[in-house]
Amino acid sequence: MEGSAAVEGPNERWWPAIRRIDVIGVVLVLAFAAWAAWVARVTDTDGAHVVWLLLALLITAAAARWATFLHGTAAPALIVVAVLVYAIATADGSPRELGDAGSRAAAGALLAIGTGAAALVVVRLRTWWPRAIFAIIAAGLAGLTWKTGSTGASFIALGALLVMVVLLGFPMRERRWVVVWPGLVAVLALLGTVAFAALGLPEGLRGPDPERVGGWWAALDIVSESPWYGAGPGATDTVAAGSGIEHEPLRIAAETGYIGALLLLAILWWALAWVARPGGGPGSVVAGFVLAAAIAHACFAAIWQVPAVPLALAALAGTASLRGGDAAWRLHALWDRVTGDPSPVEEAPTGGS
Repeated sequence: MEGSAAVEGPNERWWPAIRRIDVIGVVLVLAFAAWAAWVARVTDTDGAHVVWLLLALLITAAAARWATFLHGTAAPALIVVAVLVYAIATADGSPRELGDAGSRAAAGALLAIGTGAAALVVVRLRTWWPRAIFAIIAAGLAGLTWKTGSTGASFIALGALLVMVVLLGFPMRERRWVVVWPGLVAVLALLGTVAFAALGLPEGLRGPDPERVGGWWAALDIVSESPWYGAGPGATDTVAAGSGIEHEPLRIAAETGYIGALLLLAILWWALAWVARPGGGPGSVVAGFVLAAAIAHACFAAIWQVPAVPLALAALAGTASLRGGDAAWRLHALWDRVTGDPSPVEEAPTGGS
């Protein structure tokens, strides 16, 4: 298991320290929730589902961070179990679509996140046989991701497996570059798709399919008509033509205006910074790659409208926001706090891979 970055005695503290970057994230998410509620009031739309989802994301990330403080593999293992339950429940030849609209892209995204969570468990474990079990699970979930037919999700799952293999075979002291490059790809995907929707491509170059681009244009039209408030949370389901806006940042801009778009970008930047911290260990590399790749994927598919996908991403980010703790002393500390009965505790870890 990855060792704790800050070692404490077994009777010191059994919750993670609150850092400045944690507070920044809480403020950003709450500000976005407050803005969404205000926009819903101004535009006379129902924004309750957006506000509740943002609060659920905050709680999920905090719970995953606390679980990771107790044990480095607790939160990602729970993600894997949840995704496996979904995969088993839909084991009729091919995973079924997710959400009211039946999104295969969202189904693939959820399975890809499960692949990344299983890979995270593998790089945090030291015992070979549970490593082998979770590696097999990761490979199986990657195969199911491919069966959904979602190209973007399949690349995320394959990339998570490759990152896992690289981290196991080639230990590196400085691993943040594995997060930085996918983060740059996510930024390029976001800026490139928005620029293409606004300006188009030079003659002779081929862009995304016209139906998808039509949704992007619809989003830009909404923003140009109502730049400050947009159409209101959830309003793009009836405003956009075709199959909807298959670009989540543009959809959110169309629903909450410029301020909502800026808050979203700030939250995405913060999430990557939260995960890609110095000394985060190999677990943060896997989660950071999945998070950055999922942002790029969201620029081509409507995957965030299915709550299971952003909730799984929040849990993955939360578990990678600090190094995994050694359960031997942290769980004993929790037990001592609850029962008041001191129990033998092994010496606290002093570091980790």
